[in-house]
Formats: sequence, C-alpha cells, structure tokens
Amino acid sequence: MFVSLKIISINKNNEYVLQNEKSKKQHTLMLEFYNVKNPKVGDRLFISKNLLDINFEGFCQPYAFTVADENEIEKFAHNNFDNEIAVLFNSNNKTILKRIYG
Repeated sequence: MFVSLKIISINKNNEYVLQNEKSKKQHTLMLEFYNVKNPKVGDRLFISKNLLDINFEGFCQPYAFTVADENEIEKFAHNNFDNEIAVLFNSNNKTILKRIYG
C-alpha cells in the first residue's frame, strides 16, 4: 500500500521531512536520489507504507533510489514489489524510482 507524502523541508544529510497528505502525520527519512533531479520542498513522493514503519523488517536509512527502466517497471507491476519502488512527482513530471542497495 502506498502513501502520498509531501516534502515540507529538507535538512542536512539528506534528511527529508515528509507529511502524509491525508492524515497530516509527519515522517522524517534519510533519502538519497541518483540519476534523477533531487526533489524540492513541495514535491510529492508516493512510497510504500512499510518503508515508514520502523518495525518493518526492511526498514533502514538511508533509502536510496534511482530511475527505473521500462523492463523493471513491468516486473515490479506484475510481482507486487511495493517496497522496491516509489514515484516522485515534481514540476509536472512523474518519475518512477527503484530502490538501490549498497
């Protein structure tokens, strides 16, 4: 399940303060973005609800993302890899991202 988060501030060390657009609850995550224009305050990030839960076994920081290619998008869509993708909305653009590790 994905949640829509609005970036309300960006602090040192890639610490993003995000606000759930429905509940108005705030979350703070360390996020890294590669090969994509860094998000700005006001941009939105659709991300798996699991990645916000510190009790989720896959919770870690920082989360790192890069642009997903067409083949990966298709694979993720058919195999329910919610924890591996995110969608960034900025300046009327939509970028599908995949998590990277290491």
